[in-house]
Amino acid sequence: MRSIQLPGLLLPIVFALPPAPTRAQGAGANLADRLRSFSYALDYAGGVAEARAHAQQVRRDPRARAWYALLLARDDEGRAALAVADSMLAGDRESPWSWFARAAALGYGYPDSSVAALAASEELYRRAPRHPDAVWLRAATLMNKDQSPQAIAVADSFLARSPTSTPHIVLRANATHNVAGTSRPPNQAQKDSAEALWARARSLDSTGVLAWTSAGTRLLGDGRIEAGHALLRRASELAPLSPGVNRDYWRALRSLHIRNPDQVRAAALPGLERVLAARGSDPAVLLIIWREYEAFRMPDAQRAIEDRILREHPVSAAAEWVLVSRYRAVRTAMRDTTVRDSTLKDTYRGLLRDFLARPTHVNERLLGDAYRELFFLADSTTHPDSLLSVILGMERYEGINPHLTFAQGAIALADRRVHLEQAERLAREGLRAGRQRIDQQRQFYEGIGEYAQALDWMSSTMVDALAWVRFRAGRVEDAERELRRALDLQPKNLTALHHLGRFFEAGGQLDSAEAYLIRGAMVQTPMVNPNREALRTLYVARRGSANGYDEYYAGIRDLDRARRRTAVEAEIRTARDTVPAFELVTMDGARVRSDTLAGRVTVINFWGKWCGPCVAEMPELQRFWRQVAGDSAVRFLTINNDQDLGDLREWMQRHQYDMPVLLDGGYASRANMHLYPTTWFVDRAGRIAFVKAGWSEELAEEFGWRVEILKAERSMR
Repeated sequence: MRSIQLPGLLLPIVFALPPAPTRAQGAGANLADRLRSFSYALDYAGGVAEARAHAQQVRRDPRARAWYALLLARDDEGRAALAVADSMLAGDRESPWSWFARAAALGYGYPDSSVAALAASEELYRRAPRHPDAVWLRAATLMNKDQSPQAIAVADSFLARSPTSTPHIVLRANATHNVAGTSRPPNQAQKDSAEALWARARSLDSTGVLAWTSAGTRLLGDGRIEAGHALLRRASELAPLSPGVNRDYWRALRSLHIRNPDQVRAAALPGLERVLAARGSDPAVLLIIWREYEAFRMPDAQRAIEDRILREHPVSAAAEWVLVSRYRAVRTAMRDTTVRDSTLKDTYRGLLRDFLARPTHVNERLLGDAYRELFFLADSTTHPDSLLSVILGMERYEGINPHLTFAQGAIALADRRVHLEQAERLAREGLRAGRQRIDQQRQFYEGIGEYAQALDWMSSTMVDALAWVRFRAGRVEDAERELRRALDLQPKNLTALHHLGRFFEAGGQLDSAEAYLIRGAMVQTPMVNPNREALRTLYVARRGSANGYDEYYAGIRDLDRARRRTAVEAEIRTARDTVPAFELVTMDGARVRSDTLAGRVTVINFWGKWCGPCVAEMPELQRFWRQVAGDSAVRFLTINNDQDLGDLREWMQRHQYDMPVLLDGGYASRANMHLYPTTWFVDRAGRIAFVKAGWSEELAEEFGWRVEILKAERSMR
C-alpha cells in the first residue's frame, strides 16, 4: 500500500508566463492580466497588494476580481476569497468570472472541498469553454484533484487551437508527469515526454517562471537534485521577489546534501532577506520565511519572525501555525525520555485549551489537531462532560482519523459508562465515516485486495467499538455477536481480542477469556498492547498470585516464536523482482550504487524520522545492524527520506544510531515503495526475496531468520 498523503496545500498553478511586473512596469497593462502574472510567478502576496492598491478598478472588473479571489486563496486567505466569490455569484450567477472566483476559492482556499471545486470549475468551463483562463482553471482544478488524465484532455483541446500557448504546454507537462508517477511501475516514457514539454515551453518563453519551477520541483521529487536545483535557481533569478518561487529554490539548496550546511545557509540568506523586505507585511510570507529559518537551523531569526507574526497578525493562519508549533514543541519535550518535568503535561494541556479558546480560527483543521491531542491527554480525572466535548470537537473538525474520533471516542465513553447514547451514535456514524475515508484513499491501494483489507480493518474497528458500547450498556447478546463479527473482519484486531477476553471474563468463562487474551498478547504493535496486562491480571485472579507467571508467559512466547518462524519461511518469493537500480549518497556525500551489492545478501530498510512506526523500531533495527555488521556475506543499508540532513544527523547522533544511511532523493517513489517502514531482503543475485512492510516488534529476530534463509540458499546449490 502506498503512503497516504493527508490533505494539504495544492500544487502550484501550472502556467508559465513572464514574472510579475512591478507596479511601475505594469501601470498601463490590463489589471486582470497583471494579477494573473503575479499568480503565475507564485507571488500571491504581491498580487494581493496590487489588487488592493487598485481596489476600485478591481470592483468594476469581474475578471480582475476573479483573479483577486484566486490570489487571496493562494495567500492563505480562503475565507476572504470565498466571500469575494459569493458576492460575485450573488450579483451575477451567469458570469463565468463568478464561477472562476468560486472554483479558485474552493480549490485553493479549502483543500478538502474537492467535489465543490470541481463542480464550480465545470460551471466555469461550460460558460467559457474557449477562454484561456477558463480552460486553465478547469484543467488545473482537475489536476490538483487527482484527475490528471481529464486535465490532459482539457489542455489538449485548447492546444489544438493554440499550440504555442506556454501556460497550457506547462499544464500538459505537469499532468503528464503526474500520470507517469501514478503508473505501476512509473512510466519513464511519459516522464520524458513531460520533460520535453517543459523544455518546449522554455524555448517559447525563456522568462516564463513556472516553465522552470514546475520542471525543477518535479525533478527534485524524482531524485534529480542537480538538474532540479539548476532550474529552480534560474526561476529565482527571474522572480527574485516571489516567495513561492524562492521557497522551491531554497528547498533545492537544502537537497544538495553534499554541500556544507553553512554554505547552503549563506547561499539562501540574501534571498530570504530580499523577500522579507519586499513582502514582509503579508502574514503568509512571514510564515514561509519562518519555516525557512527553521529549516536552515537559524533559531534566533525564526523566533523573531514568530514574535512578529503574533504581534502584527494575531488573527491569521500564520499566527495559528506559530501557536501550534509551540504546543507541539512542548509535546516533543514531554515525550523525550531525557526530560523529567512533571509540569509539562499541564503546560501542554493549557496551551491546547488556550488555542481552542481563541475567539477566531482561520484554519479549522488545526482545531481538529488540538482536540485530538486533548483526547490523548484525557484520564480518569477528566470530567465526563469535558471528555464528550473533546470527542465532539474531534468529530466536527478532525476529519482525518475516523478510527480515533469514532471508535476510540466511543470506547472511551463506554469504558466509563457515560454518555452511552452518544457513544453508540459515534460508533454507528463511524461505520459510514470510516468507509468514506477508505474510499477517499482508494487510489493509494494496490488493487482490490488491498482496498478490501483496508475496508475490513476499518469496519472491524468500528464494529468492535459498537460492540463494546452495547456490552457496557448491558446488551450482552448483541455485544457478543458484534465482537465476533469484528474479529472475523480482522483476526488480529488486538482491541477486539481484548474486549472478547474481558467479555468472557465478566461472564465467568475464564478459559475462553484466557484464550482470546493470549491471542491478543501475541499481536505485534508499536502501541501499548492492553491484552498483555489483562492476561497477567487474569492469571493472578485464577491462581491467586503471580507465582509462575514468567514461565507461563515464556511458554506462550515460545509457541508464538515457532508460529512466526513458520510464517516467515512461507513468505519467501519464488518469483523475484530485481532491485530497481540506484545511485544514492550517504550523509557524508559518498555514493553507493546498487550494482555493488551483487554476491551478498542485502537488507534495505526504508524509513523516515517523520514516521512514528519507523522511529519505534529503530532500537531493534540498530540491534540487528550490530548483529550483521561483522558478517562479510551480508550488506545492510537504510534509505531515509527526511528533508533536513542536519537535523537527521543530529538526531542519529543523539540516539547513538550508527547504521548506514542513504538519502532517498526520490528513489522510493521511483521504485514504487510507498509504505513506511518497509524492508527488502535481497538475494545474492540482486533479487527481492522477502518484503517486510510495516512495524516489527521482534525485528532483530525475524530479520535474522530471513537473512539465514537467504544465506543458506547458496550452500544448498
